[in-house]
Amino acid sequence: MAISGPAQAQTIIVDNSHDGFSIPSGTWSTFDATGQWLTDYRHKSTDDATPATAEWRPQIPATGSYEVAVWYRSTGTSRPSDATYTVSHAGGSTNVVVNQQINGSTWFVLGTFTFDAGTSGSVTLTSAAEPGKIIVADAMSFRGAGEWRAMWAYSWGSGFLNPTQTTNMINTLAANNYNVIIPEVRKAGDAYYDSAYEPQATNVASGYDALADMITKAHAANIEVHPWIVTYRIWSVLFPSPPSSHIFAQHPDWLMTDNTGAVLEGNNYYLDPGIPAVQDYVLSVAMDIIDNYDVDGFNLDYIRYQGSEWGYNPISEQRFFDEFGELPPTSSASPLWSAWGQWRRNQVTDLVRKIYVHIQATKPHVVLTGDGITWGNLNNFTGSDTYNYVFQDWRGWMEEGIVDALLPMNYKNENTHADQYRDWAQYAIEHKGDRHAYIGQGCYVNTVANTLTQILDVRSMGADGHCQYQYQSTNDGSSTDAAFFSSMKAQAYPAPASTPLMPWKETPTQGILAGTITDASLPNDPIYGNRIYQATIDLTGPETRSVLSDGTGFYAFLKLTPGQYSITVTKSGFEPVVVGSLTVNAGEVNMTDVALGEGPSGCQKVLLTGFEGYPTNTGADVMFRPPTYSGSTSSDLLTSPNEAEVTADVTAFEGSNVSRVEWQWVDNDLQRWLRLTTSNVATLPNPTVDFARPIRLRVRLDSGAVRICVGLRETSASGPIGSDGGTSGTIEWVGAANTVSGSPQGVLVNASPGQWQTLTFEPQIDPVLAMTGDSALSSATGMGTLEHIAIASTGGAGPHTLYIDSIEQICVPGDYNGDNVADLTDFEAYGDCMTGPDAGPVDPSCAAFDLDEDDDVDAEDFGQLQWRLGM
Repeated sequence: MAISGPAQAQTIIVDNSHDGFSIPSGTWSTFDATGQWLTDYRHKSTDDATPATAEWRPQIPATGSYEVAVWYRSTGTSRPSDATYTVSHAGGSTNVVVNQQINGSTWFVLGTFTFDAGTSGSVTLTSAAEPGKIIVADAMSFRGAGEWRAMWAYSWGSGFLNPTQTTNMINTLAANNYNVIIPEVRKAGDAYYDSAYEPQATNVASGYDALADMITKAHAANIEVHPWIVTYRIWSVLFPSPPSSHIFAQHPDWLMTDNTGAVLEGNNYYLDPGIPAVQDYVLSVAMDIIDNYDVDGFNLDYIRYQGSEWGYNPISEQRFFDEFGELPPTSSASPLWSAWGQWRRNQVTDLVRKIYVHIQATKPHVVLTGDGITWGNLNNFTGSDTYNYVFQDWRGWMEEGIVDALLPMNYKNENTHADQYRDWAQYAIEHKGDRHAYIGQGCYVNTVANTLTQILDVRSMGADGHCQYQYQSTNDGSSTDAAFFSSMKAQAYPAPASTPLMPWKETPTQGILAGTITDASLPNDPIYGNRIYQATIDLTGPETRSVLSDGTGFYAFLKLTPGQYSITVTKSGFEPVVVGSLTVNAGEVNMTDVALGEGPSGCQKVLLTGFEGYPTNTGADVMFRPPTYSGSTSSDLLTSPNEAEVTADVTAFEGSNVSRVEWQWVDNDLQRWLRLTTSNVATLPNPTVDFARPIRLRVRLDSGAVRICVGLRETSASGPIGSDGGTSGTIEWVGAANTVSGSPQGVLVNASPGQWQTLTFEPQIDPVLAMTGDSALSSATGMGTLEHIAIASTGGAGPHTLYIDSIEQICVPGDYNGDNVADLTDFEAYGDCMTGPDAGPVDPSCAAFDLDEDDDVDAEDFGQLQWRLGM
């Protein structure tokens, strides 16, 4: 089966039920369960005396590089950790060992290999693997690596100004084996599409949606469409006056200004990148196109300043003054000239980052490309005009991963600047990191032969493709357009090709955490509104990083290892805010906005986990190990059932997922108990908790009864709540007053079918009992880890099923001032917060007094507060 779409790289998938699948030796059983590719999969015991083999043999359409990926259903430790796949390819054979215990129910990449056309290539799996396991043979995919073959098409002249032109352009490119068109759909605040923000261009057929028509025709011809916008150019003196609703007419105060106060550069006006509202506006324009059109990519042009003399809009000057205590310098001799250059460079990069993250959050398949300046000789990048004159750090964009590909506008005449062309091309290729470099050729300044020479040279350098500027000017005038395309097809593009693989999009292994930092008091700041500039966001979890929020309050951490994270947000004049249990999944964006100054307590409830964002029913450890994992209690349990996995099979307390724990005691003895550990679980290892704050969880028990308490390890952790607090320290039980032969007798939980029950353990109030400690909960930092949940028998052997959801650390009820204790100081503030019954919602600053969580502050809350104060 082949999966294809508009100019996608062709993917050949061979499933276990397809003609390309065979069993050269032995036998395999067929099984159907959640998580396989299509309807079933093959499996075999690794203990069988006679090993078996399975083979996937694709029909490769054309010789080339193909990314090979495998799909199998993983159920944890029942799978072998050393499944051996042998890839037979044009260069020989390669063995790849795969741990089938992880990365299941997704495409797991074995590597990229060259295959000849036809059926000579294959992948073989042997069942000879780790004994006592069940090995799986399901599906294999082969995706062509491809080459980017693109052409820019500007909108100043004929090309796509009416349906006939568009048809001719697409037909021409398709006939000559191009696979990408980059049309200029916004040249100066005007639109060649149905825009919510800007008027239709004056030179396009009235009412004609050129972008929509182009997408329909290009996709039918297997050509991708990556619309191009001129990012900051907003109007031209060559145009008639804009409508009064246009941003140029509405906000002349947003125009880019040079160091003399001029706003017109040549025939054009530009918006200033240093104005936060401008960044918002351009983002809106970009996402208007991306959200409403079936585009394959998006191309940013003029994503830079016009020169070092530009950027002196009064708003930008004020921002720089507020930050550095002086107005921006106008001379390179100034000690602040370097800072002024970096400040402008940051504004451009901030917008690129924000657009990239928003694309990833809404349409992650859309490819973002940026047009890179390549002016002059390249001695060193940070000394180039690219970096120091127009303040465009495209090398940094690729390193950070905020573009999918760079398109260096390498418009060099081969007769006069051949070395410059190759220097810039080689530099872009060498510094692309894990992104792509598509080298641009200035066809309009070259003969057809010289353009071909440049294409073939960068292809040999290792470029991922090329892009020619431009459709309306294919050469220097020495030849015809027809001769140009004929030569391209004959010598550069003799056969069709798919666009290149982008592994970070096709099979992502990293995620993004981003959001906006705001001021909860909603100030009407003339520059920032309620967004907070340069708040510090410190990240902890599988990775530790720190960033500052930009002028729009936006922050982003890219290329993150999946897992659970916490962020701490600080800004002078505000109480720090900690947000924990932030799940980052591969290929996804977690958007977490944070408001500073929400209340005097500074205390925020921290969700350790709600079990969202994880594959369900896979057996993967999420928060807890399987019941028999702990050596302390494994002898109290039968070996089956033995599940601690995420499921969506029951209605969750919040969200869609919960943790399902299944076990059975060996007998009816009251001394039986289960230590459900968190220690070093890959997704949420050793979660840090504050010993001064309550721990709350929701449980659902449909039958039977159990006793529950929590085991806290005294690690003296120093990170934020939810971060990995380590495994060094003794363990105390909170919520158990005594034991039965070592079994902690915690809170009694009786069955309540279909109902969630709330358990709250308060280290400062509840009894503390030693497991390995001294019955006194303490640490040097007042912090430790949630090491386990203890579940004790009440006399029935089972089997038992317990569901768990929404594990969190809450603020101390009644603690208004955030000192982790409810006392008379808090009592004095109660009266100002009292609303009366059913008179909510409660103001966020008074949430500490809504002790019964019914969204009012009334006599019921007062009674609970009196109890806490001992009144």
